[in-house]
Amino acid sequence: MVRDKRELTAKTPEAVLGKYKGCLITALCWAVLVCVNAAPAIAQESQAGSIPLLISDHHADHGVFFLRHGDMSPMNNAAMILVDAHSDTALNENRDRVLAAAAAAGDFDTADTLLHNHNWIQPLAPFPLGSLVWVSGLAFFPGGIELPGGSLRSFLHSPVQWGSGDVPFFVQSLHLNGLKDFTFPADRAGSGGQGLLFISIDLDFFYIDTYTQADIPSVFDALFEYASRWNGEVIWAVCLSRAWLPSDSYAWELLRQSLLWFSGKPEFAPPELTLFTKYRDDQSMMFREFHKRGIEPPVFFGREHEMPDDIRELFNVLLEYPD
Repeated sequence: MVRDKRELTAKTPEAVLGKYKGCLITALCWAVLVCVNAAPAIAQESQAGSIPLLISDHHADHGVFFLRHGDMSPMNNAAMILVDAHSDTALNENRDRVLAAAAAAGDFDTADTLLHNHNWIQPLAPFPLGSLVWVSGLAFFPGGIELPGGSLRSFLHSPVQWGSGDVPFFVQSLHLNGLKDFTFPADRAGSGGQGLLFISIDLDFFYIDTYTQADIPSVFDALFEYASRWNGEVIWAVCLSRAWLPSDSYAWELLRQSLLWFSGKPEFAPPELTLFTKYRDDQSMMFREFHKRGIEPPVFFGREHEMPDDIRELFNVLLEYPD
């Protein structure tokens, strides 16, 4: 069971935007985005220092990172492996505005403001994101039936909420060991090739009953091994999600273990970093509860000066982090 919960589903049926109307229009918008996107992702097995990496506090930062990298054509059939204590697949009522902003001369800043912790994935689907696998760490009864709680059912029902039933979109939940033999569906063009693979990790995954800080190396190794077999572009992003963790010390240790792992992988480019520099007006249930109690939600925005010395040194290794 997850110790802290966030908003997982849309509020009411009335909030649903309905089925994706005019998928051709959607595809054309993504085609525009291809023309303005000048930062292609790199296959994981290519030259050293080439895999794009983002380190953030807020998970919604991953949405625009995904949009800015790789070939975003509608036929690319990008795939995502989401490692998270929560599925983050609630309906985003701003989905069309996100698409329009990203397609309009690459206005990623505007698109970014419309993404929130619990709903940043839906605007990416069904174009260009065609497949989503959630490595959840949830416990199951024999036969794959989820223990009481409903998170898996909510996740699998998300495409119905999104109105994407008329567009091919693949969703599945796996245990980590299921990645070894897992294969994503063929791309939309039917060529059997592989488009962009996005590995998105929320470190609150390591604050659940089945995974802790000590499991970071083995989990990251399993993801890296899977991505090394991918015949296409790969990007990685990691978020801390401080507000969903029990303490600053727990969060710093999660970050420490992650940076130690990345510092031993020369395949990655110096990371983009929004951990201390980006603040979001988060509207999730968790943040609303903090405000209701008169407590400022714990985030790492503006707290760079509190960074432990050994973590600063690890950042120096990765990106010549400023003193």
